[in-house]
Amino acid sequence: IRDWSSDVCSSDLDTLEPQVAKQYYLKIARHYEQTANYDEAEACYVGAGAVERAVEMYTDANKWDTAYKLAKKQDLSDREINALYIEQAQKMESQKRLKEAEKLYVMVSQHDMVISMYKKHRKYDALIRLVKTYRKEMLKDTHQYIARLAVVVLGVADRKSTRLNS
Repeated sequence: IRDWSSDVCSSDLDTLEPQVAKQYYLKIARHYEQTANYDEAEACYVGAGAVERAVEMYTDANKWDTAYKLAKKQDLSDREINALYIEQAQKMESQKRLKEAEKLYVMVSQHDMVISMYKKHRKYDALIRLVKTYRKEMLKDTHQYIARLAVVVLGVADRKSTRLNS
């Protein structure tokens, strides 16, 4: 792809029909995104009416604050922002990028979702940290849950070692 001026998505395509211009905006935005020229990519995505894709681009690049500011600036509703961030967090969780997923969940106040994520992945230190921070009323139950798990795990391990030693 050739070298475009940095404002190509702001002005050069204005003379085209909107649907035709949108195709070019998206193609140019992908180029800029692939070359890590995020500001230019953002302008092109926004020009194409693909604000959600620009937000995803920033979250993929671990630029969560920029993504959030863009979403707010472009007047996405809180519901739309939450949906975007939850989708991205779930994607990161599936890739085992739990710290990044946590940041996204917390940015949109999805505390129960991040707590559940760590519980599902058996990351009990993180689970306790988040329960202490966001769900203090659940701290005692969470400690008891982890203690019961430990008893079960230790019991299974003890039975296995007893069988091996017999």
